Formats: sequence, C-alpha cells, structure tokens
Amino acid sequence: MNVGDILRFFANRHPDKPAVYYLDKTITYRELNIRANKLGNKLLSLGFRANDRVAILMCNCSEYIEVVFGMAKIGVIPVCINFRLVGEEIKYIVNDSDSKGLILEEEFIEKIVPIIDQLRIDPDKYYFVGEGTQGGMTSYETLFESASAENPPINVDENSCFVMCYTSGTTGKPKGVVASHKSKIFEFLAQAAEYRINEDDIQLVAAPLCHSGGMFLALARLIVGGTLCIKERFDPEEALKLIEEKRATNTFMVPTMLNAILELPESTRSKYDVSSMRVISCAGAPLPTSVKERVIDYFHKGGLYEHYGSTEAGVVTLLKPIDQMRKVRCAGKPFLGVEIRLLNTEKEQVSVGEVGEIYIKSPFMMDGYYKGGKEGFEGDWFASGDLAKQDGEGYFYIVDRMKDMIISGGENIYPAEIEDVLYSNPKILEAAVIGVPDEKWGESVKALIVLNEGQTSNQDEIIGYCRDKLAGYKRPTSVGFVPELPKNTSGKILKWVLREEYWKDREIKV
Repeated sequence: MNVGDILRFFANRHPDKPAVYYLDKTITYRELNIRANKLGNKLLSLGFRANDRVAILMCNCSEYIEVVFGMAKIGVIPVCINFRLVGEEIKYIVNDSDSKGLILEEEFIEKIVPIIDQLRIDPDKYYFVGEGTQGGMTSYETLFESASAENPPINVDENSCFVMCYTSGTTGKPKGVVASHKSKIFEFLAQAAEYRINEDDIQLVAAPLCHSGGMFLALARLIVGGTLCIKERFDPEEALKLIEEKRATNTFMVPTMLNAILELPESTRSKYDVSSMRVISCAGAPLPTSVKERVIDYFHKGGLYEHYGSTEAGVVTLLKPIDQMRKVRCAGKPFLGVEIRLLNTEKEQVSVGEVGEIYIKSPFMMDGYYKGGKEGFEGDWFASGDLAKQDGEGYFYIVDRMKDMIISGGENIYPAEIEDVLYSNPKILEAAVIGVPDEKWGESVKALIVLNEGQTSNQDEIIGYCRDKLAGYKRPTSVGFVPELPKNTSGKILKWVLREEYWKDREIKV
C-alpha cells in the first residue's frame, strides 16, 4: 500500500466528507482524489516517470496537498523547499535533488527568475499557482484540463521514495532525506494511536507544509480519514478564528506560534471559543515551563503533547499531557515503535542519569540521504548527534547537541552556511556563528567576528551584508567583534568555549 492508495480508500468510503478546508473552499475526499488522479495522469502525459523529482515552492494551500497525493499515485517524488529561502539556497536544492520540474506559487516567481538559467529544469516544466500568464511558465490549473479522473495506471512500490525534505548535514550543506511510502504510513498510523486521532478529527494546519513536521503531522490526519483546515501563513488571531469556526480538534505548532497566541491581549483571546481543541502538539524547540502552563490554562480542554524528532527519524519521543507538569524540560518516552539507546563515545550504553548520544531505530526511519546513502547509520541504528540522559522512570531529557546546529523558532539553522557568507566579506578575517539564548525564539543567531587589520565595521553593516544572501531566519540577529577566536592545537575554532559565556547559567544547553 502506498500513500495514494489511502486517499482512494477514503474517497470510496466517505466521498462527500470534507478532506480540506482552505480559504472559502471545502474540498471533499472525492474531489481531492479526482484532482490528485488528474494531476498524476497529466504529469505522466508530460513525460514524468516514477522516481523523477519535482520541486515544490509554495506556502500552505490546498494545492500543496493535491500535489503530494497526485505525485504519490505515480511514484513521482515531491521535493519540499522552504518558501523562506532565497535564490542561491533554492538553486542548490533544486539542482542537488535533480528535480525535473518546479511547481511554485505566483508570489515566488520573482525568486526564480534571477536563477532560472542556472536551474537544470527544461523551460516547459515550470508550473505556477496563480492568475494570468507568467513569462512562459504553465498555469497549474491547465494541468487538469482534459486529464483523466481515473486512478493512474501505475503500481507504486510501498518501499519507493514518497517525499524528499532537505535538512542541514554535518558539512553545512542541506541534505535530501529519502522517506518511503511504507515508513511514513507506519508513522502516520503510530500518530493516530499515540494522539488518539480518528476520522472525526479536524486538524488546524498552522506549521509550514514545506517542513517535515508540518507535512507529516498534517498528512497523518488524512491517512485516518480526518479533515485539514489549512492556514496559508500563521497569524495568531486568525488561527483562533479558524479553531472556533471549524471546531478544530487538534493542531501542531512550534513554541513561537503558541507564544504568539498567548501574547495576544486577553480581550482578544477571550473572544474565541477554543473548547473544541483536544490535542495541541508542539515540537521544534523546548517549550518553556511558563509558556507550557499558559498553554494548558488557555486550551483548558485540550491535552498538550510535546515530541522530539527529526526529518531523518520522524517522531522519536513523546511527552503526554499527564506528564507535562511533573517532568520539567522533558522529551518524554519513546514514541510507539521507536527504540532508543544512549551511548558514550566508546559506543557503550550509559547508566541512568548519565549523558549519551541518542541512537534511534524505528520503522519511520529515513532510507538514507539522497546521494549520501546511509550516512549516520550503524546497522539499523541512526546516530542523531543529540545528547540526552534518561531518568529512572524511562523518560528522556535532551541536554545538548553534538553538532553545532541552531534551532530558532522551530527552524534548523546550520552555522557553516552563515559562516560561508560572512567569509565572503573582504573585511572579515574569521567568523564563528553560535546559538545564544532567546526567550522568544529559543535560540537566536549570533556572529562573532575578527576583522582584517585596518578594517572597521558594525553590527548593522554585517547584518545588511547577509540580507540578500541568506533567508531572514538564518541571518545573525546580533554581532560581536573580538580580537581573536579560541582554537585548539590544530587551529579549529572552539565553539563550545564561545557558547559557554552565554549558556553558563543554564542547566539545559539547547
């Protein structure tokens, strides 16, 4: 069974049930299945074949869902691109993934035009969602004209790749994570069991679908016959309006989204009935206890779930509502089907209370990295690069990261990418980027810089230099100028020394 088969199943079982609410549209399971069938058949007629990759550059929308299902039905692989990226970053992912087509929203065409000659995509394989005509690109809606509404005549192997999401790797360059239909179906069904989700549930889709978390926690609701209520871009008050209007029962948000809701005036929050909410899922960064208390108080009929996971491994641990206030800064217990080992540098299991690297084995695991194979695997076990400890009751606590990755507002940020940009500035001799504590975002990006002799600069100039070269969430929010950076005997910059000044008074260094 593949992901496309499940849509067909529910289109037959509940053809008139809403599958997606988006803007003023209600799309039934029958309608979604027909749109997916037509899109799949049209792509076949245009020459796309199983295992071809097509890049997707869109905000949250109903088209995103039908693209994913339409491609699933013919074995074409959607490559999800973060819509906040800029030209060079987009170019890297499109070309690295060997994408043969690009489907994008009209508003992002201006990002593509400057780099279109550098993309290895045939000129007739660009499709835009929007109105009118756009410089030779094909209107997305024309793909449905004269296309068959029957299920495409293709057998898609459940072990083949379903979707590719990119994440930062140890080299600093994003890596394409290859996830099979089978692994994701297992994860979706495990979510249904753990969150007690069924076909009566309505999910408010607040997190970006271009992220693995937003994508997979949304699709899991359709896999069990539920309904999605999609918000194009997150707005705290609009989210509350949709919860009340559609009687949404669950949602997934990163901490900054929940913070934004809580920061609304009490007079605004009290206007909306959120009593329908049953499951509030949160991940992407630790949720501060003070915020957690306010979330539980506001969504008083809903249960707060926090999970730890990654694009590579899916959901790894889960902290359930019953444990929220008795387990502080806790990541929970292993998710259904997941095995975890904590190993020291000698690959030995650590004792209770000791810190070790998280090794994961689960049926949701990625098959590997595109062009990178099984990097990070040791047999069936995947080395996460994260450090944790376990208490006597079997609960896990994330303590630190072995890698230098920064998580800010739920976004994964790899410092090496930012440092590459900084080193291109002729004024800069050396640069190191670290994450520093931020009450709102969890971490914020700080650049520590050594200038070339005789040069002067300031924070605004450095941040401005990064503006057209990095997405907004990757740019430094603060800059420090130092005479030298600490190094080991081989000349490698010691980032842990740099971080210590900012994290020394915090028990959890993440």
